[in-house]
Amino acid sequence: MTRRFAVVTPWFATPDAPFAGAFVSQWTRSLQAEPSTVTVIHLHVVAPGTETAPERRTEPWGTVVRIPIELEPNAPRIDVARAQAQALTDHAPQEYWDADVVHAHVGLPTAWAVTQVPPPHARIVTIEHASYLTTLLKQDDTRPAYGELLESSLMHLMAGEREARMVRGSFPEQRDKIVAVGNPVDDDCFFPRESAPTHLQHWLYAGNITEAKGVARAVTLYIAWRDRHPDQPGSFTFAGQGSASAEVRAIADASPWGHEVHLVGSKTAAELGDMMRQADVLVHLSHKETFGLTVVEAAMCGAAVVTTRCGGPQDTLAEAFDAGQALLLHVDARPEDLDLLDDFAARLPDARFTAADHLRTRYGAHAFGDHLREVSAGGNPFTAPVGAPKVGVLATSRQGLRLAQHLAAVVVGAGAVPVVASSPARELSVLDPRAIGVDLSGVGTAPGAFLYLRVLYIWPVLVVGIPARWIAARLGRLGGSVGKYGRSLRKAISRRIDAARQKKRAVTMQPRGIAGPFGKVAAPVSAAIRAADDRLLHDGAPWIVCDGQAKALLSALEKECEFSSQRVDASAAGIAEVVADHIARTAQVR
Repeated sequence: MTRRFAVVTPWFATPDAPFAGAFVSQWTRSLQAEPSTVTVIHLHVVAPGTETAPERRTEPWGTVVRIPIELEPNAPRIDVARAQAQALTDHAPQEYWDADVVHAHVGLPTAWAVTQVPPPHARIVTIEHASYLTTLLKQDDTRPAYGELLESSLMHLMAGEREARMVRGSFPEQRDKIVAVGNPVDDDCFFPRESAPTHLQHWLYAGNITEAKGVARAVTLYIAWRDRHPDQPGSFTFAGQGSASAEVRAIADASPWGHEVHLVGSKTAAELGDMMRQADVLVHLSHKETFGLTVVEAAMCGAAVVTTRCGGPQDTLAEAFDAGQALLLHVDARPEDLDLLDDFAARLPDARFTAADHLRTRYGAHAFGDHLREVSAGGNPFTAPVGAPKVGVLATSRQGLRLAQHLAAVVVGAGAVPVVASSPARELSVLDPRAIGVDLSGVGTAPGAFLYLRVLYIWPVLVVGIPARWIAARLGRLGGSVGKYGRSLRKAISRRIDAARQKKRAVTMQPRGIAGPFGKVAAPVSAAIRAADDRLLHDGAPWIVCDGQAKALLSALEKECEFSSQRVDASAAGIAEVVADHIARTAQVR
């Protein structure tokens, strides 16, 4: 059956954002549909008084219809959504009304607008890329609107797992349709180089050259790097266009290394792939990314990557970080950045550049397109495979639960089913729909734990630990070995204090969280885990512990159920290795 597609988007190629047009064209090409069956509708907001006649043009992969919408700058998001709904009502081409499937990009404004005036017989798939979800989900006018678009959507595909968890937490009843899928990457253009880089001499940036992408910090870091290593060859190429181009040029020209910094304008996907295979490292110091397309492209090309803890890269490049192919800096520049870069460069010859295969399987346009077509046909490819191995994930603290949520997505990406045992239930509801949550609220609190922990653990640690930490902090300000010891001691005491506070919260919250003594709670906790999957309490079962208390609880479970677990390294590389081994053993048995 030939399906007619309408792809509705609030952004497309503009002089300041050429990569938006490249992304939309890649999305439509991933559908592998006949060009005559694909129509991209670009709802473009323009200033009042601007020419508003719709435009139409033909591309090799389909037709583009641009519908300008007159609206005051900085109009509220809900007003933009209403204006887009009206524009669809008044100006949408016949291809929109005849569509069998609509892919609506960006929840508010555009996906909501589509759900208000949908084609009569179309399946609606909504896709979220926005980095401003926190604001949308807090406002009284946009939060209900977001719930409306979710109710009308067949599937809600999201660029990043962190944002997906946020939406699942706000609308738990819609959890099963909210899936982080990333973005499609053209694996015909972005494929591995012949040999991995062993140094950091030739740098590359690819993307929109804007302040939010951290380009000024990137060129400043390069200059500092060259000042530290003046005898090495070097270059830094910026591929793209944007409002910060002049600032990048000015910073570069004010240094002795300005002649090594090159702004070469926008490039095609094929040209970018070649540049990434020739560069040693892609440097992308963005303030916020839900996915981070160019860092994934660079990793797929076998380049080293230096990026920031800006959201998406922590998930998409988890394996690359573990393998030494990528370096993760803080979003704000720090004095230690150059030292971290030196350490990263020193480790490059021993790094394992193995992320490309995993990334191609998850985000390569061919594999991505298979999932996209199945969703468009009304199916759901985002379910756990029959017989997929189970991996237990155990967390007893707030910090541990945050790590567990991240690692659950890594387990899913490796092809297994995470069984996350923690509390409270509302935090488990944000997990990927392929994950299984085991709520240990109340179950994991022993009778008398409140008095036991307060008298024998919480109060002594806090009474002794807080003044001891103050003394250690003062020692840490001194130089030499004394200062080093003081800083180390302060960190150790802080960990004990944080653990005591976690225990205090666990025994005072309602329902109570997970608290010791764990030997007293092993039986009810094991019963709750058995209800999810009995195999996790047998010899060799893989378990990930996400905090110190979880390690003690797992030991109590092993003693209670008389089994020996396989302790899995809490890293993407460790998880991938264990899951791959399990799948291989299962295949041999079959």
